[in-house]
Amino acid sequence: MPIETSSDAWQSATEPPTAEEIVTDFLRNNPNKAFTLRELANKTDMADWDSALERFEDKEKMDSEDFYDRYPADEDHPTVISESGITNDLYLKIRHLSQRGIIDVREVDATEIETPFEVYGNPEDPGTVLAIAYTADS
Repeated sequence: MPIETSSDAWQSATEPPTAEEIVTDFLRNNPNKAFTLRELANKTDMADWDSALERFEDKEKMDSEDFYDRYPADEDHPTVISESGITNDLYLKIRHLSQRGIIDVREVDATEIETPFEVYGNPEDPGTVLAIAYTADS
């Protein structure tokens, strides 16, 4: 049911923060740290990579019937595909913030991180991943 824009509920409501604001605030509150794109998606509650990867690993170990009983296809059971879509959207927002000079994005040596299966980096150099940090000058 629609809400009337003249109602108190609408008039007293606040605008939710944008993804850009959430990311910027998170990075500002974690100075001197850089995060991979997937870590950033997880820590800002935009994606649930831990659950998606657990599901992915379980799929390799379980027969199909048991797997789909445990992980029905619904919004409460994130998949690698669903989280990739969310993270790809976040990547575009990250690039926009970087172009504006609000955050720094760098390609770092993949051996420097502890996040397994991190795929966001330079496709021509699979030994690198993207790392994102707040720009102190912002």
